[in-house]
Amino acid sequence: MRLGIQTPNVGSHHRPLTLDEITTHARVVEDAGFNGIWKGHHVPVPGDPMRSMPDPLVHLMLAGMATENLEIGTAVYGVPLGSAAELAQRVYTIQAFTQGRFTFGVGAGSQVLEYEHAGLSFEERFARLDGHMRYIRAIYETLPDEKTERMFERDGAGKPAARAEARTDPTVANQVGMPRTVLGVWLSRPQLKRAATQYDGWMGSAGPPARHSGWRPAVADTIKRYRDYGGKRAILTTVFVNLDMPEAKLNDDDGFHLVCGPRSAAERLHLLEELGYDDVILIMLDREGIYGDGAFTPERLDEIRSLLPVDDRDYRQCS
Repeated sequence: MRLGIQTPNVGSHHRPLTLDEITTHARVVEDAGFNGIWKGHHVPVPGDPMRSMPDPLVHLMLAGMATENLEIGTAVYGVPLGSAAELAQRVYTIQAFTQGRFTFGVGAGSQVLEYEHAGLSFEERFARLDGHMRYIRAIYETLPDEKTERMFERDGAGKPAARAEARTDPTVANQVGMPRTVLGVWLSRPQLKRAATQYDGWMGSAGPPARHSGWRPAVADTIKRYRDYGGKRAILTTVFVNLDMPEAKLNDDDGFHLVCGPRSAAERLHLLEELGYDDVILIMLDREGIYGDGAFTPERLDEIRSLLPVDDRDYRQCS
């Protein structure tokens, strides 16, 4: 099972990370033998500094350009909360600059507050997700010649502009290939089936759904259902880790986490592997339970990485 990690958003005194800190963290993650770096996404909400975080796609691009082999991905990006066209261009850019290492983890978003501040209907989130993803996928498709010519005609003059010829010429078409896409789903069966049939993988959460109902329905039962639908890559995200805590048994009514001693953490990771997960994405907490760069040291990363044997399967071939 591959191990990925979410890198911090802020440094000391709760300030945004500098360029040097972002690139240093990325290199430390790669040197420690992790398989990927991932970032979450929230839209800014006035008066809530915890949501006013830097753009995850920019952060990931910087991390990707500072490393050589790491997978970089979103876990997950709330696609309906913005413009389809603007997001399509940003996704195209990071895919081009990181040369196929980007994995686009997407979701509809689950927080009503963010939709309210974005001026959007929470009830329409799934329809917006589907529409936005159709638009983004279409960016990577070459239009038939007759459609391209109509697009670039000069005010109906009848003769297509020279740009139309360049658009369909494969020697100048700047296509980089659609990034891998995985759908973030909690417990919804229709969306889980969609992840299995329309996406390259599924991203489940050890966060709120597991904390509310216990880890088995959200973590164990859901992957079985996903496999029954024919799903391929399975990723579990939002797995908090702090190995400074005592060894502890994972009870059925607990959320799934690694806030325990290293022996217990290793047992829990092996359990995920036995359930059939291909990847797990961790979030490091410091001794005070804070997610920041205070816990993000080479020594701690090495300790976490040693919990599980290195999985050398190529993430590019996993879908």
